[in-house]
Amino acid sequence: MANQKKGKALAQLAIYGAREHNLQDVRLSFPQHRLVVLTGISGSGKSSLAFDTLYAEGQYRYMQTFSSYARTYMGDLRRPDVDRIEGLSPVIAIQQKTTGHHPRSTVGTLTEIYDFLRVLYARIGVAYSYLSGSRMVRQSQDQVARSMRRQLSGQRIALLAPVVRARKGHYRALFERLLRQGYTKVRIDGEIRRLQEGMRLDRFKTHTIELLVDTWRLAAEPDSRATQSLELAFKEGKGGIVVLDEKGHEYAFSTQLMDPKTGLSYEAPAPNTFSFSTPQGACARCNGLGYERELDEARLLPNRQLSLAQGAFVLLGEQGKRKHMRYTFALIDEWLQKRGFSLHTPVEALPPALLSNLLYGTNGTPSPDETSTDEDSESPEALLSRRGLIALVMQKSWYALFAFKRMELYTRRRHCSGCGGARLRQESLHFKVNGRNIAEVTDLRVMAFAEWIEDLPARLSARARTIATPLLKEIKSRVALLQQLGLTYLSLSRPLSSLSGGEAQRIRLATQLGAQLVDVLYILDEPSIGLHARDNAKLIEALGRLRDSGNSVVVVEHDRDMMMAADYLIDIGPGAGALGGQIVAKGTPKQVIRAGKGLTAQYLSGKKALFVGPKRRLRTQKYLSLQGAKGHNLQKLSLRLPLENLVVVTGVSGSGKSTLIHHTLVPILQHRLHKGTRLPLHYEELTGSEYLDKIIEINQAPIGRTPRSSPATYTGVFTDIRALFAMLPEAKV
Repeated sequence: MANQKKGKALAQLAIYGAREHNLQDVRLSFPQHRLVVLTGISGSGKSSLAFDTLYAEGQYRYMQTFSSYARTYMGDLRRPDVDRIEGLSPVIAIQQKTTGHHPRSTVGTLTEIYDFLRVLYARIGVAYSYLSGSRMVRQSQDQVARSMRRQLSGQRIALLAPVVRARKGHYRALFERLLRQGYTKVRIDGEIRRLQEGMRLDRFKTHTIELLVDTWRLAAEPDSRATQSLELAFKEGKGGIVVLDEKGHEYAFSTQLMDPKTGLSYEAPAPNTFSFSTPQGACARCNGLGYERELDEARLLPNRQLSLAQGAFVLLGEQGKRKHMRYTFALIDEWLQKRGFSLHTPVEALPPALLSNLLYGTNGTPSPDETSTDEDSESPEALLSRRGLIALVMQKSWYALFAFKRMELYTRRRHCSGCGGARLRQESLHFKVNGRNIAEVTDLRVMAFAEWIEDLPARLSARARTIATPLLKEIKSRVALLQQLGLTYLSLSRPLSSLSGGEAQRIRLATQLGAQLVDVLYILDEPSIGLHARDNAKLIEALGRLRDSGNSVVVVEHDRDMMMAADYLIDIGPGAGALGGQIVAKGTPKQVIRAGKGLTAQYLSGKKALFVGPKRRLRTQKYLSLQGAKGHNLQKLSLRLPLENLVVVTGVSGSGKSTLIHHTLVPILQHRLHKGTRLPLHYEELTGSEYLDKIIEINQAPIGRTPRSSPATYTGVFTDIRALFAMLPEAKV
């Protein structure tokens, strides 16, 4: 595309009469299949033209392709204030917003690398027993029958065939088919039920359905009934069966995978087996999040010098302030007096064991989400003794709903005790390829992961290599894009919520490059933000490849290197707000510089330059010292910041700047100065915070998320305006 023959006319994208926000009836055309940069001072109208006009028109046209009935469920989408746009291709916007708020979104899931890994492990993964560590083997039906007789002979058993595993639906047709075949009972979500005409389930809930094939007393020797029932069960269960003994214990058998030492059986692996977003693969304890919450006593009891009557326990408050808590305070006082203390005893004077019993009861420390079905029948005295003060406040008062919503403020995250943070159930973690399970592979940095993928074919059997080759090709192409964009320091398991804005945009860009779409208009919002000069060059190369693939790329940008690399440069201005919204100059970068119109051309030509003031000497006696920061990639880093000065923290992308400042230092100061609830990453000590009385964090997170938010309401100016109008004589009439 970049090397088209001279004289060949390029297709144009033309905009007529754009009036969104401050745009002054803009008429503009620029070539398609080119890298186009929109620039100009802040507030000149770049985003209004790119996103509120071009992107909004593309979205509006897409919505119009749906039927009127479908649009009623999708909501109305206002058409931008523009007369018409010609030559508009399908539009994809890559904005500055955080790339994923979902707790299960990771670098691997967004780039689709994890999807191909799931298929790879499902097809060539080698299963190992989590009980004995032995390699799982496939058993024949005769071997399963011998194993059943060895373990269950002489007992009355129920033979079940799984027909639906953790899927949504009403399954009316399935039940009708089973009735026609002569079956009478099924087990649905652990409950055995009789089949009936018209039977159906809640279609929006996840169900597991097992067909009851037969019930009989298992003999020690082979018999025809057992053989026929097993054949039928394996047929209906597609290679898997479940056996219930007289005591209700379950035994899973399979002709797929089984541990010959312990009898442990695995279901045949599928891609969902390795997905932490589905019930088939997610750890049951943390639901695939990789972490669980535990109560933080330091937050529940922030000031232990106070007594409970003085409000030391934040969920109770101060005695006498809440009428509905009078009985609770009386119960606690009685409980403490029996042990030689009272409500007026400072918390720090209570023995640790006694305080633990008071908070958590005799059952020990609960999970914040733990509930009990029999607590409503217990007396408050028994509940306080058995479950403790936290359970009493949460379960027995009208304050419970409010307290439950606030409980997250008094908890902290820790790695899940079930999966150790790997997100998957233990069966999924015991399928390995080249000695590694899927969680271990995704924990590798992109550079190390690329080396592992490169070496993998030589370590596979001929059959496995044939299966893996097309999958590895897709994985390698996507990993190469991450490397080209300078993201080799990330791991595929890194949550998207922990990434900086620049990292998030580059990952989304890598995803679009991997999609290999053609004739699409991509609009990017200042992708160079937060990038080091080294990484900026890689970004420009990636945008060039996106253009050369047959796409149009429009970038809203202030960066000089990006502007000079553009095929077409559009300067919007000349001022901001009402003084902007006009096309000042357009053409190739050389043409814009030669024309000399506007501030952009003057800065690019060197006629204007940034003013750097006189050198300042560092003069301060106040320092903020952080010791032993080890979050993410920080190597036990120590930092000494001079206060009362402008301090810049820089480095290449991924060096640890955001980790050090936004994820470590800022949460510490917020907690100390404003009782903030964000947990900082690991550190050893911070000194010098006594010199500060306030901290204000300004980051790339979007502001004003409600439809009524405006600059006036967000900054507080509107509050003063309302007060002024309320003082007018007309307001008092």
